Amino acid sequence: MRASPSASQTILSTAFAASADNSANTGNSIAAYDNTLRQRLQGGAPALRVVGEVNFGPTPREWAEWTAYESILNCAFADQPAWIVCPYDARVLPEQIVQGALKTHPHRFADTHGESADYDAPEHLVRALTPQPAPVTGLRELMLDDDPRRFREQLLHETASAGAPPASADGLILAAGEVLANAHRHGDGSSQLRAGLVDRHFVCEISDHGCGHDDPLAGYLPPNPDKSSGAGLWVARQLTTRLELLSSADGLTVRLWL
Repeated sequence: MRASPSASQTILSTAFAASADNSANTGNSIAAYDNTLRQRLQGGAPALRVVGEVNFGPTPREWAEWTAYESILNCAFADQPAWIVCPYDARVLPEQIVQGALKTHPHRFADTHGESADYDAPEHLVRALTPQPAPVTGLRELMLDDDPRRFREQLLHETASAGAPPASADGLILAAGEVLANAHRHGDGSSQLRAGLVDRHFVCEISDHGCGHDDPLAGYLPPNPDKSSGAGLWVARQLTTRLELLSSADGLTVRLWL
């Protein structure tokens, strides 16, 4: 993000609200934000001013998730000609959210304007805020078929048997296809496919033979539009309610939640 544009330049006011449904997870919100900025810039705006406010939700888990979202935006839009202000009402917000704001924003406006001494780099803060994936039970191993059509048909059968809504199931199947393609492109091929219900949520895991993944921002940053690859996890995060990365000595497992 760059310095503030002049008053004669386009002013864009936008807000994103957190909610429990898939249409407003952090991946979707970043993608919608990115799309709005690109549309305005492609429409001729030389620069943008944005007021972005987040509804952090009622629980500490959501506070951490959406604080990470605020941090990610610093990297997601670093090259955009946009000046973004995020209002926080310290009179009513929980102290955890207010303290998080100091870590996610390089500059602060309070009684005075200046750099935030508490600002933390997104790579470090997002890692610290992202909970370690917990072990799950209820998944069963499925036949691993690298043919994309048969792979989709198998997952379609599993989601239907679990009673998953068809529209949401289609999104998860597409996300799983992106992860499978990544396993062959970057992970020396897929090694295991598991799926089933976990606490009434349909979950799919795809494992590969690769060396794992240690990037806490993976799938959160908009892909380069000039490149034909690199969008797999970006797409998968938008099509699922949660995406978890589990690295081990045996490779990488991507866990998709519906």
